[in-house]
Amino acid sequence: MFLKEEYVGADAMAAVALVEPPSGAGFTPEQVQKALKLQVWCTRFENPEEYTEFRLIGPDGDVSAMRRVDGY
Repeated sequence: MFLKEEYVGADAMAAVALVEPPSGAGFTPEQVQKALKLQVWCTRFENPEEYTEFRLIGPDGDVSAMRRVDGY
């Protein structure tokens, strides 16, 4: 997997985090408000599975919520 994009700040995160899959993560506004950043991780083309993981990172640096969406 590789880190494709990273969004910092509520406005930047909301543009992707609040959008329903498959275009976004479909997180709740409450989940986004508690996070510091949103990371978008993707599998590589040579991987047998193709999916994107949206990870909200909290103030402690840990993943506070994660959603996996099939495809890229």
